[in-house]
Amino acid sequence: MLVFTLFLLFFLSLMLIGLIFSIIFLVSFIKEMIENKRNGLPIWNDRTKIVVLVAIVLIVSIFSMKCIFKVLNI
Repeated sequence: MLVFTLFLLFFLSLMLIGLIFSIIFLVSFIKEMIENKRNGLPIWNDRTKIVVLVAIVLIVSIFSMKCIFKVLNI
């Protein structure tokens, strides 16, 4: 049980680091989208679509893992 708990803590720390980086990337890409709008360029390019989708999936997976841990009483 201790090994399982340590693995979960390690996994959660990796997810937290990913969440922090995804929030940073989302903020930078929102700034880029605003700048593109001011310059008359297209707001959504392929790069911004991919990064925003990955960040949203990561955030949703973190909150779903939190719900799973709450159900398991960990």
